[in-house]
Amino acid sequence: GNPERRTSGRLALAGVAGEMLVSWTAAAGLDGQQVQYGASALALIQAAPAGEGVSYARGDLCGGYAASAGFRNPGTFYSARLKGLVHSQRVFYRYGSDAGGYSPTASFVVPPAPAPALSLAS
Repeated sequence: GNPERRTSGRLALAGVAGEMLVSWTAAAGLDGQQVQYGASALALIQAAPAGEGVSYARGDLCGGYAASAGFRNPGTFYSARLKGLVHSQRVFYRYGSDAGGYSPTASFVVPPAPAPALSLAS
């Protein structure tokens, strides 16, 4: 793929109720990577900054074809944690930066609240 282009975002549960993790790949050196999100596609009023991007280079590989003619620049991997999400609410988001542009707006539904723990008293 072309490392200058953003790839499809990936969603993951963050392990904390009311939070989701968004990850994507973009070109290196594009400052200000973030996720903009909100309850409406027309009002992405919250922002979650991405952490420092990570990548790998030809020298990080163990050799062979992958480290020579077969090497392709993977781009830089970014992730941002969306916080303060309301259970079962639809959230609209886009990822990227002012410098490199943003992805098309997408959406997901926040998982429902966890069921309360049951006590099995005898």
